[in-house]
Amino acid sequence: MESFTNLEKAPDLTKRGYRLDRMKLLLHCFDNPENSCRIIHIAGSKGKGSTAAFSASILQEASYKTGVYSSPHISDYRERITINGEFAPEKIYINNMQLIKELINDQKYLSLPGGNEPTTFELLTLLAFLVFRDCRCDWVILETGLGGRLDATNLVIPELVLLTPIELEHTELLGSTIQEIAAEKAGIIKEGRPVISSEQPKDALKVFEERSSEKHCHLAYLPDLYLDLQSVSSISNSSFHIHWKDGKSNSSRLKLLGDFQGANCSLAIAGIKHLFPRLDDEIINRGISRTILPARMEILCDKPYIMIDGAHTKKSIEKLLESYKSLFHNPGILIFGSVWGKDAEAMAEILAQHFTHIIISRPGTFKKSDPRQLYDIFKSKNDNTLLIGDPVLAEKKARELSGDKLSILVTGSFYMAAEIRNIIKNREVEI
Repeated sequence: MESFTNLEKAPDLTKRGYRLDRMKLLLHCFDNPENSCRIIHIAGSKGKGSTAAFSASILQEASYKTGVYSSPHISDYRERITINGEFAPEKIYINNMQLIKELINDQKYLSLPGGNEPTTFELLTLLAFLVFRDCRCDWVILETGLGGRLDATNLVIPELVLLTPIELEHTELLGSTIQEIAAEKAGIIKEGRPVISSEQPKDALKVFEERSSEKHCHLAYLPDLYLDLQSVSSISNSSFHIHWKDGKSNSSRLKLLGDFQGANCSLAIAGIKHLFPRLDDEIINRGISRTILPARMEILCDKPYIMIDGAHTKKSIEKLLESYKSLFHNPGILIFGSVWGKDAEAMAEILAQHFTHIIISRPGTFKKSDPRQLYDIFKSKNDNTLLIGDPVLAEKKARELSGDKLSILVTGSFYMAAEIRNIIKNREVEI
């Protein structure tokens, strides 16, 4: 699959790589496995992963076999395609990959309508639907990869659409304004299917309202559904409480850190309540409390505390820093690595002055990056900036600078977070 065009690594700025006819053909060749289970489809600029995780956890608690298709992975490609929070049996992945390989190697396939060869993401999406069908999932939580309208996931007819907050991202592909980006995300809204949206910029909400009206959908706006929302985050005791306008409420401890998780959690609950209005709130609360998600304000160890997070946009960095400062009152050490195409200047402007030392490192090799350019940007804003390309050496230096006292934050991309996560996990195994 990696031998095909991988738009995660090298986006096609002409948009030729983003189309649905190839994906429609692939699904047709396997008798449309996307129709084998009920689907919650999620699009947005941030919070998709957390919203998906909360939704899946509640469904699992309600005894539904639940698949999740998400991206990116942190350590293992199988993280993108899971069943009830775990990997499917290995033979199911392998058997279906072999079937896909046989199809692609058939020259007849290459001459069929659809044009060009499939992309890596299209093949992974096909694999996901085949795995979910073979595992006989009741529900699937489906995250869009990029945008929505032309995303490979967008050939499903979902039971529900969830829209997480919109911000400027991937402007070279999705558009240069909030309206244009929202229009791409709104492409997953289908005829007559209910939609629930998080709080949005007014321009994005207007786009969602217009699209929902065109498609004869009921659009519920999350801020209109509750009276009060409280989310408190601490290293030892994070909690969540929401009081809905219908008089009901949900409260739970959270394993996911960050005050902003309250909004993601609320969206997930609103979606499940819409689908299952009689579901016991205790089931919902237990599902929330058991939700875990790697590389989202994940604390890997103490002495020193090392937190990793995949934030990679201006607003997500702002929220991450706000939450980080509320948890750790010392300035701390920053390990930063961002992939090509992100607004490094804006992220540096937010982060640079809040850390005693900054270490710029390479976020793996999955996507193109330019650590030297990042170093120059951060160095201009904080003179205590180092360039250490090898993540192993970067993590070692951060520990030295910390002296087991200053906390360490790793961010800039999921790939940077994954590098440090693997280093620490491998060290724990060795010990």
